[in-house]
This record gives sequence, structure tokens and C-alpha cells, in this order.
Amino acid sequence: MNTKCLRYLLLLSFVLPSNSSLAATLFAIDSDTGNLYQVSTTNASLTLIGSTGVATPADLQFAPDGTLYTFNVGTNSVLYRIDTNTAHATAVGALGLSLVFEGGLAFTPAGVAYGCNAGTAAAAQLFSLNLSTGHATIIGTISGGSHDIDGLAWRSDGMLVGLDRVSNALLAINPQTAASSTIVTLSPVVGAIGGMTAAGDSGYFSTAGPNPILGMFPGSNELYSFNLFSGAYTRIGTFAPTISGTGISGIALTPVLVPKLSISLTSKASAQIAWATNFTGYNLKYATGPHGANWNSVTNEVVIKGSSFTVQCSCTGAQRVYRLQKP
Repeated sequence: MNTKCLRYLLLLSFVLPSNSSLAATLFAIDSDTGNLYQVSTTNASLTLIGSTGVATPADLQFAPDGTLYTFNVGTNSVLYRIDTNTAHATAVGALGLSLVFEGGLAFTPAGVAYGCNAGTAAAAQLFSLNLSTGHATIIGTISGGSHDIDGLAWRSDGMLVGLDRVSNALLAINPQTAASSTIVTLSPVVGAIGGMTAAGDSGYFSTAGPNPILGMFPGSNELYSFNLFSGAYTRIGTFAPTISGTGISGIALTPVLVPKLSISLTSKASAQIAWATNFTGYNLKYATGPHGANWNSVTNEVVIKGSSFTVQCSCTGAQRVYRLQKP
């Protein structure tokens, strides 16, 4: 391997694809019926997809690979995968906890799953989840007194953000210790259930419906956008009249999947750059450096080999870094 090609390989490994123009879709699940909906992020209107068949779902969230998960509340809580096209739910396995109430579900970018609440509101517990078996492992009791976390999201600084019914506030929660602190107290009434989801450090939270079971802890029945660091929030709309009971217990944004480049040497003077064929419409760009450079289109022929788009590039001449861009 010549040193020029080696430098190409090292540079490519640090360059990320440019932002995709794909828009995330927001989903919601109804606590009373288990119905799965698509949600308008303009006015919070709901479009029914179908029934999941899951009784009293606790939350809803996408893993980074695009798989949608939920688990139900009660003494026999089970983790499920949900098909977003049909709403069909497939059981993964029991959490193995004595009691799960309402709750939240969040994923790290690496796919680690965190959930709550185990135990009771007086000592609500945070746990991690095994996505292969459904088994839950208790991390600790969320600090700061009584809590009822209705929704959960991952923040870029490695903290979790929770929607708390007891304090009617957004909390920052340490995923390693379960220590919590208040980000902001909310004006809308959170209520017995709710949901939270995020893309980066912006996201959405939802509040409980007007007629929860036993009439306890009604909420404002609304959808809000918010910032995970400042807690600043904006009302989007109401779930009424579609939702009139306990309310939406979970919301989830589809992850925007982006392609990754790979490189392999084909000779001492050339290398093959490749990306998956399920990412169509992207253009390969090059520059002399990753920051502050002008990006130019690669004009070499794109050839499909197996499940990859491939381009042959020379390793001679000036150094180049590459990325993908979608018009």
C-alpha cells in the first residue's frame, strides 16, 4: 500500500455524509386502545394506522436502526416491536419487573435502551433493556423524591430528559446514576401519561388526555415542540377530538438514516469508494480538506456491485476527502 492511498483511507474514515433532505415522521400510540397513529407536526392531527393490540402501552420509541418499540404497564410488562406499516406488534420478551407504571423509553445513538418507571411513584426506578430478550436491569431510583416519568429522550451531552407528572416539569436524568435535576417547570398540565421523542437536541412532548382511568391526573391533551437543553417549548396543537380518554402514552420520531462511505484499495494507484444502494439520489463530492473547503462533484462513473454503489478514484495527485450529498 502506498502512503498516498493510506492517507486517503484515514481521511475518509473521519468524514461524515452531509445532511439528508429526508424528513422524520412522528408516530403516537393511544393508551386506551393501543392504536398507532401518524401525527402532524403542524397541528397535532392524527391519522390512524391500525391497532397494535398492546394493552396499556407505556411509551413508544425508535431504535437507531429504525425498529419501533413499546412496552406495556403492569405486573407482566412485555417489550414489543411494532411494524409501522400495519401496526402489528411482536412480543420480544418480558421485562421481568414486579411493576411497571406509565413510563418512558429512550435510545442512545449506539442503540442502548433506557426505560422507566419501575417500582412506585414514591421511588420511581430507571432501568436498561435488553432488546433481544426484553429483560430489564435496574439502574437506580430517580433522585429528588416522588416522580412519574411519562416520556424520555436522549440528549447529546449523554443525559436523559424526562417528562415528569409529579413536578409537572422537564428533568435531566443521569443514565448511569439516575440522579435528576429540573430543567424547567411547565405551564401545560402533564397529567397521568404522556410521551417524548427527539432528533438531536430538539424534540416533542405530549400531555395526557382529559379523562384518564379513575379520573386521576387529567392533562392538557396537547403536543409541544421543545429544546432539550433550555426546555423552551411551543404548543403545536391538541389531540382532540380523536383522543378524548386517557390519552397518548408515547410518541416517536423516525430516525433519519444516512449512508456511510467505505473505501478499499484496488491497486497501488486507485481505490474504490462505496455506499449502500438503498441510499439513492446521493452525489459523491470531494474537497482538499474537511473544513472550509469547496466541495466538487466526482465525475467518475458510478457502478453497482452487489448491494453497493461504487466509484473508482485515483490515489495520485493532491489529497482529497469525500462525502455524500443529496440535492
